[in-house]
Amino acid sequence: HTAAARCVDFSPSCSHLVTGSSDGTARLWSVEDGTCLWILEGHAESIRSASFSPISPTILTASEDHTARLWDVESKCCRFTLSGHTGAVVFAAFSPNGQRVVTSSFDCTARLWVAERGISEGSYLLTFSGHRGSVVSASFTLDSSRVLTTSVDASEPVRMWSAEDGTCLCTFSKGTQVREAHLSPDGAQVISVDVDHRVRVWCAESGTCSLELQHGEQALAFAISLDGTLAATACGGGVARLWHMSDGKLLHTLLGHSGEVSVLAFHPDGTRLVTASADGDARIWDLVSGECLRTLSTGAAAIRAACLSP
Repeated sequence: HTAAARCVDFSPSCSHLVTGSSDGTARLWSVEDGTCLWILEGHAESIRSASFSPISPTILTASEDHTARLWDVESKCCRFTLSGHTGAVVFAAFSPNGQRVVTSSFDCTARLWVAERGISEGSYLLTFSGHRGSVVSASFTLDSSRVLTTSVDASEPVRMWSAEDGTCLCTFSKGTQVREAHLSPDGAQVISVDVDHRVRVWCAESGTCSLELQHGEQALAFAISLDGTLAATACGGGVARLWHMSDGKLLHTLLGHSGEVSVLAFHPDGTRLVTASADGDARIWDLVSGECLRTLSTGAAAIRAACLSP
């Protein structure tokens, strides 16, 4: 890449990585030897997200050029360009069943598209409309039936939608600006990271707040373990914290970074956590002891994205 890499994702087999960059390209890499296998060229602006399909050899990218693209890994070509947004597309994700794609945009909307291969692949299905500010993220529930969106709109910043007809089913954190929001793995809870220093857990069906993590300062990042039992938060000063999701109890304070921690990712087995920081280091932590197992240093550059292979 000739500019900052902004996103990274492992393939389902863990044999490949895809990275997306501010240089407008994505790159496919061999995990075994670090070889760049393919440069995905076609976007006119910075790529904000890149991910693999869970069911087919397909890569999804989202760009500030107002589009998302579906790329075929086997033939190494762009299969479809998802056009229709009138603002930068800042996030895109596959549904867990691989049949749909959701995109979120600075045009205050999210859109649903067909992802499964066939005559209708790449077709536009519907728009999730109602936010009053840029929609910065969108994600599916595990059964692919609902979509959660997060917006800079402070009136109703987090919304749950039906993926069948685009109906808004529930809203969360009304009247509060939200930094990010996440779904629990089972889709039963919504977690909002609010700018008023609160991290709150909501019932996804009723929209009622069931738990609040006593963070005490602005959380800059959040992650939840695959089994939904643990959560991690990060804040300024190089500090990350590990919490128990059942009761909000603080389990460990993870110290060691000298710069702001902005990236958190759990290993799928829930035993380790990776943190990445503006200090140029990524650290892997044991979640039982809270000890740092390994430090991976870039030498200087701030780390923008990190993930652990399954």
